[in-house]
Amino acid sequence: GWAGRGVGEGCWPDRAMAHLPRTLLLALWLEVLVRCAGVGEFSSEEDVLRRLQQRSAEADGSDDLQLMRTCVSRSWWAAARAIVARAHERVAASESASSGSQLEALKAQVTLLTNDVKSQADEFASFSVATFRDQTQGLNEVHCAMQWAQNSTFVFLGVKYAQRWSAPGAIEIADLSVNITPSAFQLEGFGHHSSIRKRYTVDLPLFADVVPEQSIWSAASVGRMTATFRKAKDERWPRLTKTKDKLKHQITSWLDMEERWSDEGKNSDDGKKKTDSKSGDKKAAKEKKSASAAKDPPSPSPAPSPSPSPSKKCHRV
Repeated sequence: GWAGRGVGEGCWPDRAMAHLPRTLLLALWLEVLVRCAGVGEFSSEEDVLRRLQQRSAEADGSDDLQLMRTCVSRSWWAAARAIVARAHERVAASESASSGSQLEALKAQVTLLTNDVKSQADEFASFSVATFRDQTQGLNEVHCAMQWAQNSTFVFLGVKYAQRWSAPGAIEIADLSVNITPSAFQLEGFGHHSSIRKRYTVDLPLFADVVPEQSIWSAASVGRMTATFRKAKDERWPRLTKTKDKLKHQITSWLDMEERWSDEGKNSDDGKKKTDSKSGDKKAAKEKKSASAAKDPPSPSPAPSPSPSPSKKCHRV
């Protein structure tokens, strides 16, 4: 006769409780609590929606909080929206203060639950990103393709996050590490291509020394970066790398940059030639004038004719 009695009303006689195993007793209490809360009767979101439709008119809102907790914990968002809508309909149809207080309680419950869901989702996202980012072992290694150009003072380097310059590669690189030493250029980063995480590297021994303090690098267009190295000695290099051996990287000429510096050098040479030409013309004209003066000396001016001596006058005494 205890089955129909409520919790806390002496549902089980002491004699019956004394003979029940502890594990069974705990299971029975849990079942009673779940059924009293109304959670165990819902096996899917459709069950909640069906109940809300059937009891929409006569519902007093006493089960809103528990239903909301159930829906949020199980990600039944359609049912959660239906609970909120039902609560607003109940307030609109009733003028009692209790309906308004129930709506405020439901609002506070929704805020608490959604904040908790957001917090847990953010924590999971951070954990996932950190775990995925720390995955550096067993990844496919890609030796980046490069292009280069130079003048007598600087070396210009373009790096693409792909095995070959003409091939597609990673759009964005994370945890990019760049190291410029007097004798080498090194790069490491992690990115995705074709939904596969890969490790992108550059290990480049330079032909001659550079000045790291006067060298720079920066992200260029999507999937690329550029670097400019200040040569320690002003000279032109016969090649980019110190060794003539074949490297793992594809290295080609940076034609656009070469043409740019070729045009600037040509313009500089043309200007120098024009300046030298003008100086030469002035020098030649001066020399010609000097030679002409030496060949045709000016004629001497005629000597002045002697003036007659004055006549002597005798004066009588």
